[in-house]
Amino acid sequence: MASTAPTKLVARAAASSRRARPRAPAAWRSAYLAPITERQALIGAVPARSSNTLYVPPPQLPFTDFEVIFLGTSAGSPSVRRNPTGVCLRLARTNWMFDCAEGSLRQLMKSVIRVPLTTKFFISHLHGDHVYGLPGILCTLDNHNADYTDPKTRENVPRPIDVYGPLGLFSYLNTAFATSSTRMTNLSITVHELVSPEMLRKTTAHEKFMRDAPQHPVS
Repeated sequence: MASTAPTKLVARAAASSRRARPRAPAAWRSAYLAPITERQALIGAVPARSSNTLYVPPPQLPFTDFEVIFLGTSAGSPSVRRNPTGVCLRLARTNWMFDCAEGSLRQLMKSVIRVPLTTKFFISHLHGDHVYGLPGILCTLDNHNADYTDPKTRENVPRPIDVYGPLGLFSYLNTAFATSSTRMTNLSITVHELVSPEMLRKTTAHEKFMRDAPQHPVS
């Protein structure tokens, strides 16, 4: 009897400590642990109530040469878990970026995307939450493409990068690189400013200045 009494006391103490541990409501636990079907898993579904938590990891899906990755969905300002606007289209041999808010480069580094393969950027408008991360990404691409060779000629040349956006995008990038003494030695950046005929007819001083700004690749 003397040998079994301590064991019972220890077991009773362990049981009481388990009962004292706080637990989530039963409805939440069932939602987190709810099984998903194979079809839901293939389209990237996760259990209910888990999309904004850290409890359920993203599903491991095979790459099909076409994948849209959201780098930021927090609109105008970042939150603890979400970055401002940024979307990457991951293709077989290249990546296309749509909007580049501040922090987009770090989001790229954390994802499965190979940053040096990014060749095209599309900027919807020039608000900071869509464009502040672009100069930093271009600088990183310049650092990673020192050994780029043209696939046709096999010569070591600057990698061509195309940036599409509204009027003023070239001036923004040119100013950012000039004031920070940044030299793009491994990239050949071409800025394509998309302007409608109606915009060309405007006559405000700022718009006239932007129309007369040089339209050539950033060097």
